[in-house]
Amino acid sequence: MSSVELKSIVKKYGAVTAVASIDLSVESGEFVTLLGPSGCGKTTTLRMVAGFIRPTSGQLYVGGSNMDGVPPHKRKVGLVFQNYALFPHMSVQKNIEFGLKMQNTPFEERKDKIIDALDLVKLRHLEHRMPSELSGGQQQRVALARALVIRPDVLLLDEPFGALDKQLRDHMRIELRELQQKLKISTLFVTHDQDEALSMSDRIVVMSEGQVSQIGSPVEIYEKPKTRFVTDFIGRSNILSGKIETEKSNKTCLNAEGLKLPNVSKTSHKSESILVMIRPECVLLKKPNSKNKITNYKNTAKILSIIYLGSIIQYKIKVNNGPALIVTESNVGYSDPKKFSLGDTAEIIIPENAIYLIPG
Repeated sequence: MSSVELKSIVKKYGAVTAVASIDLSVESGEFVTLLGPSGCGKTTTLRMVAGFIRPTSGQLYVGGSNMDGVPPHKRKVGLVFQNYALFPHMSVQKNIEFGLKMQNTPFEERKDKIIDALDLVKLRHLEHRMPSELSGGQQQRVALARALVIRPDVLLLDEPFGALDKQLRDHMRIELRELQQKLKISTLFVTHDQDEALSMSDRIVVMSEGQVSQIGSPVEIYEKPKTRFVTDFIGRSNILSGKIETEKSNKTCLNAEGLKLPNVSKTSHKSESILVMIRPECVLLKKPNSKNKITNYKNTAKILSIIYLGSIIQYKIKVNNGPALIVTESNVGYSDPKKFSLGDTAEIIIPENAIYLIPG
């Protein structure tokens, strides 16, 4: 049985459609992320599951029960907001206890549940502090403990790391994922951050303008996007317009704006246009006249710019008689003989499995 099930869920505000007929199931123990730009409908969808917004049409189930007309406090969901929404006049302990009071949990049972929740988020020693005395990461943990103490069927997270700095955000997403896997709790997570979605999710739901563009595993979403929007939104891509051409040897190749590539379409039919995706990390740069055993096509390019980004080096290159491309390489140290300077000529090697044709 699915923990959350949305059947043809629609939300309209007058003539504006915020969410257009979403069908989605979150299985027991699964971590599903709603990913998309601002205004795409992801937070509206989450708030419909929480009960703060009522769908215009469609059916919504939590734990197998129809949620039509069920108020938020009677739904077995735990919610963590972007700003944590802690009560400033209550201690950590009192904040966590609040949900238990709303559930009419007997007083004698509350203490053990609060202690268990504090232990889960490693804040046992801070139970008497006020929210103003906590760091951003500690406040985030309190909000998480408050959501988990009621033992919800589903955990709902609305951009919970948005107020944290990058280093703490990276640390907290690892902690949250480990905790979610330990508790085996079904989770619906909202974010616009691609790294968060790719690193934490079992499945990702990419949304655009109130509609679902693609649902799949992180690997499927990144390596096999089904639309131009998903291709553009997830990671960096070199997107080129290509067409099939016949060479002098009567073999066919894929000409991507002057960049010669193997014909991965497996067809000899000429077409008007094919959209080609090549991820920057899949392009290999070699010194000219290198022994190329990966592909028969040797393209050369000029190095236009080099950007140092710590763990990676990013190049902008201009293919001879072809397009400009972005290329990234792992930073293995300045002693690497492959390093280039501005204006250098490089040989480009693009393996066949790095060439992806965007459907449609």
